[in-house]
Amino acid sequence: MQIGAAAEVIATAAEDTGAELVVGSRGLSSVGAILLGSVSRSLATRGPCPALIVPASAAALGDGPVVCAVDESEGSRAALSAAADIAGRLGVQLLVVTVQANDGPAPAAVERLVGDADLGTGTKTIVMHGEPAAAIVAGAGSHGAAMIVIGSRGRGTLAASVLGSVSSSVAARSDRPVLVVRGRG
Repeated sequence: MQIGAAAEVIATAAEDTGAELVVGSRGLSSVGAILLGSVSRSLATRGPCPALIVPASAAALGDGPVVCAVDESEGSRAALSAAADIAGRLGVQLLVVTVQANDGPAPAAVERLVGDADLGTGTKTIVMHGEPAAAIVAGAGSHGAAMIVIGSRGRGTLAASVLGSVSSSVAARSDRPVLVVRGRG
């Protein structure tokens, strides 16, 4: 038994064992998580490995696609790799989603990211519009996604509250599991 802040103790154990991390969500809003602390969000933004946040309301993992939200960040590259691996293991479609404010095509950097990943023919890319977290969650719902995979810049809970964190907001809003993968850069 170890004594300390829950997120720190779990992160240390995960790092020591090389574990992949599964954490349940208490369903706190972003404001509640800031005020009360959120072990799952802390691990997702600062932990040593990907964190799977499973809301209490989530159904069993279905056979819908794995939705991977990407932008031009290093976290997206890591998330896309993880999402492709998971979709392959589950034998389901990989749906790559990018969100932008205007009605144009996907940014060239996102197209390169997807092209460089060589994801195969079972992958579909869609461009959504609007506020990123809301669009990602809505897109996952409308496509019957089994889970959402998203990258994180690893800013931490307080910085994310000031600067905004799409991964944190998606995890707070989603009714399905969200895998948060930190970039290496």
